[in-house]
Amino acid sequence: MDTTTLPLVDIADWCVVSEDDPYQPPENRYTMLRGAVYSHPRKPNGMVVVTSPIISVDGRIVTTKHTCYRLLKPSEEYISWCLKNGYPDPTDSDNPIRVAP
Repeated sequence: MDTTTLPLVDIADWCVVSEDDPYQPPENRYTMLRGAVYSHPRKPNGMVVVTSPIISVDGRIVTTKHTCYRLLKPSEEYISWCLKNGYPDPTDSDNPIRVAP
C-alpha cells in the first residue's frame, strides 16, 4: 500500500479498541484506534473518533484504509489497563502498538 498519498493525522488520548460484535469470529475481528484527532482533513481538531481498521503499524505511525495516524500520548486509562493486564506499554516510543498479522 502506498501511504505517501494518505493524510497524516495526529491522534491523542488514544487507545486500541476492537469490534464489539458477538457474532463475529475472533479471527475476523478488527482493531481500531479511538482518540482525539488533530490536523484531520474532514474532522475538527479535538474531535474524538474511532478509526477504520488498522492495516499496519510502523513505530508511532498507524495506517488505516484512508489515513495515517501519528500516535501522540495514549489515554492514561489505557496505559493503566495495558500494564495491569500484561499488555505492552503503549508509551513505548518504538513499539506502542502490536497487532496480529
